[in-house]
Amino acid sequence: MTFPLGIYEEEYPNSLHPLSLLSPIFDLRFGFRTILSRLRDFFGDPRYFLVPERFKPLIEKRFGKDVFKLEERILLINSSLRPSKYNVVAEIKEGQAVFQGESFVACRGKIRGDLSRRSMKDQGFEILEERDLLIEGPWELVEGLREGLRGTGVVYGRNVKIEEPVYLDLTEGPILIADEVRIEAFTRISGPAYIGRRSAIHSARINPYTFIGDVCRVGGEVEFSIIEPYVNKAHFGYIGHSYISSFTNLGAGTTTSDLKNTYGTVRVKHLGRRVDTGLVKLGSFISHHVKTSINSSIYSGRKIGAMSHVHGLVNEDVPPFMIYGKNVGLGVKELLLESAIKTAERMKRRRGLELSREEEHLIRISFEISKAERNSYIESS
Repeated sequence: MTFPLGIYEEEYPNSLHPLSLLSPIFDLRFGFRTILSRLRDFFGDPRYFLVPERFKPLIEKRFGKDVFKLEERILLINSSLRPSKYNVVAEIKEGQAVFQGESFVACRGKIRGDLSRRSMKDQGFEILEERDLLIEGPWELVEGLREGLRGTGVVYGRNVKIEEPVYLDLTEGPILIADEVRIEAFTRISGPAYIGRRSAIHSARINPYTFIGDVCRVGGEVEFSIIEPYVNKAHFGYIGHSYISSFTNLGAGTTTSDLKNTYGTVRVKHLGRRVDTGLVKLGSFISHHVKTSINSSIYSGRKIGAMSHVHGLVNEDVPPFMIYGKNVGLGVKELLLESAIKTAERMKRRRGLELSREEEHLIRISFEISKAERNSYIESS
């Protein structure tokens, strides 16, 4: 029997913090592809979603209002499942539920209660314990770029404009250039690399293993990074081994460090504990609608929460909805919600888009659920 696919999203904060405040995890990119596209390829189109309340209006608008009614036997999967572990979940039988510690991973069958271990057992599921199935942190998304891209050579979309001279290096992999991309003179692009639709590359150096989404403006140097759609990084500065979320604006000179002076592995603060990522090269994780001022410098492994504005040296994690300028004499304070919404409206309008009611609702709810995180940070500062 075929079981329709359901996708489960953990509450915030979760392992993909801070990228997952304004975006469902399944819309984040694991390497060159979104998690949703990977789930679809392996399990088929999702029919149901079990998600936090703040995402429901957007998901209903996108998939329909019936996707929240779990009325039949399904295969329900945590969207944080590592793509390399899809085969493990595919093998579970009806009436089985997989857990990693207290975290729900997947189940196959009819769900009649919540997804806690005790509840699932009370519902009659056989509990299976597994290890290392779930994504530990956002650095794994960037490391997913190591899969590279399929194919060879340079693939051009329609109406691509390339000035001369431009150098395209295929030594390590292919280069995919989507429709209506504009590449200015004195650019070097090394594959594997993807340049999204209607993006502009301003005399830049694009190093291997780089994804640039649709309608981005990119200058300076980018290496081994994911730049989601509608990011503005038009000026000089270095972005390496980093994840930059949509509608972020990086001021001229913004640079992410991705290597410690000691050449040791990068340790991060994540969900209340110190984690050794095991990675020597690791940059920053910048959530949606973040703004950096000119010459901002961000230490290795640092996270910047959604909607925040940062100035100068960033040597610690910054919660969502903050104005951060500790190292340039500005201190730290909460960003006013109405100011954040107005800035988002202006940013989208500059790209020919409008902030929808569903998006504004998401921003308002996200402001409230991240308030404790923000207040704790301000008090400790």
